[in-house]
Amino acid sequence: MKRVRFHASPVLNAQMPLWRSKLVLMLLLLSFVALILKALYLQGLSTEFLQQQGERRYERTLEQQGRTPLIPPSLVRLRPVNRGLLVLGSGFLVFSGFSFAVPLALQNGNGMSAVESGLSVAPLAVGAFLGSLRAPKVMAKAGTRTVNIGGGFLVVGLTLLIVAARALWPHLHFYELVVAMFLIGVGNGLFIPPVFRTILTSLPPDQTGAGSGIMSTTQQTSVAVGTAVLGQVFISFSAGSDMNLGFVTVTAAYLVVGALLCFFGGAVLTPKSAD
Repeated sequence: MKRVRFHASPVLNAQMPLWRSKLVLMLLLLSFVALILKALYLQGLSTEFLQQQGERRYERTLEQQGRTPLIPPSLVRLRPVNRGLLVLGSGFLVFSGFSFAVPLALQNGNGMSAVESGLSVAPLAVGAFLGSLRAPKVMAKAGTRTVNIGGGFLVVGLTLLIVAARALWPHLHFYELVVAMFLIGVGNGLFIPPVFRTILTSLPPDQTGAGSGIMSTTQQTSVAVGTAVLGQVFISFSAGSDMNLGFVTVTAAYLVVGALLCFFGGAVLTPKSAD
């Protein structure tokens, strides 16, 4: 085989078209300009992206080294988890305030006895029990839209309760609240299970214990805050012995959350990839 010296190689003698060399040079210059613009954007105009990436890497490093905090921040960053906690927390917040106002209003404002007040609330417990039993079958067909269905039951039940309170106060009887309370209970029984399932199924298997702790903490915190805030609202709107306005106000707040669940609950819990 004949050897060819490098300076005499025919490859070096080939002439490249001028437009091609200009094109390559232009592409290189545009690449450098794009890199410079991206660096200026990340370093000067939008520093949040790099900060978030640094925080996430720091969190992962802590978790891998075994120095995991009580609640791993990486779990709360998951979209199904943080949105599920939002839905769960809002529901328990208004329900706790509602549960605080109902016995006080019915006994001190409407004149019911303790037994009659208890019988008024009993259908709510029955409805929640039956709704939670039915929830798995509804979830198999409707998925996260089960939250919307539960919100619909809440809207109907709470609306009936407000109408009865405004029309019949202070002569309400426990049997006149059976339907409204039962529908409210069914709504609670339907909207809570899909939220629990959405949160737990989105977690890594080794983090389900931490996820359960986060949900429990969210429930307890929401109950405490709801009782304090809506309890104060109830007391503020209850003038003297007439607690009708305070009762209706707290129930209306519950109705607003129920309407939000009815229209947007399922969409909030739906994974982004399935949108």
